[in-house]
Amino acid sequence: MSDTPRAILQRAKEIATAAIKCENPGETDVALVLAQIAQTYALIAIAETLLDMTYVDSDHGYRVVRTSPDP
Repeated sequence: MSDTPRAILQRAKEIATAAIKCENPGETDVALVLAQIAQTYALIAIAETLLDMTYVDSDHGYRVVRTSPDP
């Protein structure tokens, strides 16, 4: 995804809000699907944030968590 994690979370919030607004009994399935989509967006945002916090150690070939910003 090309969006920032913050933008992805905003989209998740919008979708979750739409799910909450499904009030009629016939809309239960729609609400569940929207909630699952919102959850997926939130997980993507978390994953992208974690990837932004890591880098690949070229000497050892594994991911390392950044403890300070890039120089």
